[in-house]
Amino acid sequence: MEMEKLIRYSSRQKALDHALWLTFIHRVKGQKYGAILSIEGDYLVVPIDHPTFEGEPFEQLPVSYSNISFTDIGQIRQDAEQLSHWEELWGAFSVMDGQLLRFILEYRVDLEKLIRYELAARGHDKDGKWCGFEKAAEIWLT
Repeated sequence: MEMEKLIRYSSRQKALDHALWLTFIHRVKGQKYGAILSIEGDYLVVPIDHPTFEGEPFEQLPVSYSNISFTDIGQIRQDAEQLSHWEELWGAFSVMDGQLLRFILEYRVDLEKLIRYELAARGHDKDGKWCGFEKAAEIWLT
């Protein structure tokens, strides 16, 4: 990532969200990203091994979103320039029939299990590499 291509956000949370997403999608290469407060008061999203920021204090990335509040969700949802992964997630839910969404809540459909089953059915491992259906079932369904 070149210096002129640094990603800047005025929102700390948005910078953390993007750094976490970049770390996730580049996990196979072992590349980790972080957010750092700039001298201009905004947040930069950069690889944590970027030589320009060696020794600088990076913000702590979230471990999970299990404790996300409705206020946080509202801020993400109302962002005029949503991060692509949030936009895609909202898009999937926004086109889903309301009755189906209410059914999921009413009967506590375990979305984690549905997602794990879907990933196993695709035959890929946790890094998205083809491993075959049997191995994928071992990875995702145990």
